[in-house]
Amino acid sequence: MKIAINAWAFPKNYSIPQGMRIAKRAGFDGVELNISEDEYLTPDMSDSEIGKFLELAHNISLELFTVSSGLWWNYPLTSPDKKTAEHGMYLVRRGLHIARLLGAETLLVVPGLVTTEVSYDEAYERAIAALKTLAEDAER
Repeated sequence: MKIAINAWAFPKNYSIPQGMRIAKRAGFDGVELNISEDEYLTPDMSDSEIGKFLELAHNISLELFTVSSGLWWNYPLTSPDKKTAEHGMYLVRRGLHIARLLGAETLLVVPGLVTTEVSYDEAYERAIAALKTLAEDAER
């Protein structure tokens, strides 16, 4: 069994490299990095910038098992607003690309939420439809 820690567990003032080094010293086998709009790993980063995280992980013998993001709380695939849902789809595709670059086998996606505007049944149906559309991208 391998044990990893999510980067959100690191103090806010730590950089991802600092957190990765501390995780390794603490005995973790890997780290789950998080994509956000304003932190260390963002959707707009270049492939070479993203590659630096993988390089560091290799240098300290740490694995990057999974990637997650809280961005789908703001851009749910289940949104009734087409632009919001489309941006959510873009973020999944971008997240899959980032995960591949990092050698991660998994991207954690929370596809949507129930709100006063979106019922459980609507959220469920929209999530299924969106994830079916994204399945081909995920299988690459």
